[in-house]
Amino acid sequence: MRKAMILLAACSMLVPAAARTSKQQPSTPGKFKEFRDKMLGNYKDYRDKVLDNYDKFLDGVWTEMATFKGEEYNPKPKPKHVPELKQKETPVVLPVPDMPAPDSSEPSSAPEKSPSTPERAATPSAATGTPLSFDYHGMQMQLPAVSVRLMGACRDKTDFAGQWRNLARADFAGDFISAVRKLSDECKLNDYLTFDLLMSYAGHMFPEVDSSSRASFVHFMLNNMGYDARLGITDSGVTMLMLPLKQKIFARAFMEIDGQRYYVFTDDKHTPADIGGYINTCQLPSGVDAGSHFDLTIPDGLNLPYKAHTFEVNYGGMQLKGEVNANLMPLLYRYPQMPMGDYASSTLMPSLREDLVRQVKSQLSGMTQLDAVNTLLGFIQSGFQYATDEEQHGFEKPYFLEETLYYPKCDCEDRAVMYGYLLSKALGVENHLIFYPGHESVAVTLDSDIEGDNYVYKGKRYMISDPTFIGAATGVCMPQYKTTTPKIDYVYR
Repeated sequence: MRKAMILLAACSMLVPAAARTSKQQPSTPGKFKEFRDKMLGNYKDYRDKVLDNYDKFLDGVWTEMATFKGEEYNPKPKPKHVPELKQKETPVVLPVPDMPAPDSSEPSSAPEKSPSTPERAATPSAATGTPLSFDYHGMQMQLPAVSVRLMGACRDKTDFAGQWRNLARADFAGDFISAVRKLSDECKLNDYLTFDLLMSYAGHMFPEVDSSSRASFVHFMLNNMGYDARLGITDSGVTMLMLPLKQKIFARAFMEIDGQRYYVFTDDKHTPADIGGYINTCQLPSGVDAGSHFDLTIPDGLNLPYKAHTFEVNYGGMQLKGEVNANLMPLLYRYPQMPMGDYASSTLMPSLREDLVRQVKSQLSGMTQLDAVNTLLGFIQSGFQYATDEEQHGFEKPYFLEETLYYPKCDCEDRAVMYGYLLSKALGVENHLIFYPGHESVAVTLDSDIEGDNYVYKGKRYMISDPTFIGAATGVCMPQYKTTTPKIDYVYR
């Protein structure tokens, strides 16, 4: 790796604050430091020293590191037209899945959020202090207007270090962070959406400054909220935030620091997937607790202002109808692309899902298990119109289940998530969300044996039940995948 900036003596950055002379003033005033230490749980390691000395790190060693282009989750193109069963196929036993399956019965690792509130009644309250209303993906939010001035632009490490010191000296951070946490808890935002909220706030609060200066503000706030966030500058002068995520994500550039991926996030003027070459970033001392990673899953719903969008899906005597919160769609439109298991394990609107389960149970009650499974399968195959993400959006966009009920068309992974969820919650049928190159499907385990394409996993037989293969009943695999080893993305218990 090449060194991009002048090195400072490393030992000067690692000396504890208590060992410095009385002439040296700490970067962070006592009141805010006490608040921050309490909020972060009084870390016993070097976390407090990282924050107290962060301005010195910003003023010190910056390293030029290579970036990597975002990976594709499923590089093989999906079919442009929905496939249909043309003739009866000979059943086969498929290869055993080649990867252990994530278990949906395991408790989520996401942090606990405030108790659930009905989505329709969600109205985030104003934080204490002088409120500033700002647009958050079409919804009006309020946070305190902070009494601090940012630099017009941050062009190099000296500017970033100076702005950190100015923000640390300003008497606003404690109250502001409390307000951000309160609003985030009320809306039930996860780590990533809390970051996204701060980016929207900074854009409205400081419209007159360069995006580099706003990124510096968000960087300061995230680190003092307990997260690990890094600043980076490209050779062309673009400033970005780099975040370590709990999930591997796709279609987004990243760099590696000490074996950990840091994904690139920029303002709307730049395309993260296209950023290549080298990024200069501040080097932190090895072995310190740099902060928490960001979780992208949404485990227990979002509590946001409500805008009704009605849906109705009909096929073969079945019907699903109701309302979905249209305000979720702009919020999630450019959501980082996660593995499919993370979409399957997330929930946006718990009450909507409960209603879907009630409707399916009511309509399929009294049927045998196989008849109910195949009736639901046919409904998903033909009730939802098909289109690839590229055709509909111009980029790969897997849906959360609720999004499938909003957009006019969907593709294989969206159908698989919807089908797998309803199989499990409405019919009590354990199933796998399975991955093939260019395709996502489902496999079910039944109470009775039937003929058909299947594989055995942990002593259970799973029959292919494909919600995108039109006209195919449970036990029929698309011909091109009969000899392909599937990968299990998720287990619906």
